[in-house]
Amino acid sequence: MNESNPVGRCRRCGAQVHFRDEKCPECGAKNDCWVTPDRTRCGNCHAPLAEGDRYCRKCGTKAGEGAFSPYQQIMQCIYGPMPVERTHVCEKCGYTWTTCLMIDREQYCPKCGGHAPSDDAFQ
Repeated sequence: MNESNPVGRCRRCGAQVHFRDEKCPECGAKNDCWVTPDRTRCGNCHAPLAEGDRYCRKCGTKAGEGAFSPYQQIMQCIYGPMPVERTHVCEKCGYTWTTCLMIDREQYCPKCGGHAPSDDAFQ
């Protein structure tokens, strides 16, 4: 998808809908499939930020920075491994936190932005 011209699909009829369109040009349904991230999400990768996070845990971008480009909000049904509890320890500042996710892609400390791999080698 071209980032300067993001196009998604209408949830009702499947027609192409530009993120700036208020309604589907084919069926007139409200265009609710595009979301512009706010400050509760990373401006780079759109991952959710917890209260107090100064850096994105997924990509390391400083909170409040990034392009904040619209992204398509879709729900996907994923079959996979059961959630696993993992502990992350920042190599830079020592901050520790725990996640319970199926696939843990958090690699950066939310406090200082330093590298923080989990204790699980099977990510």
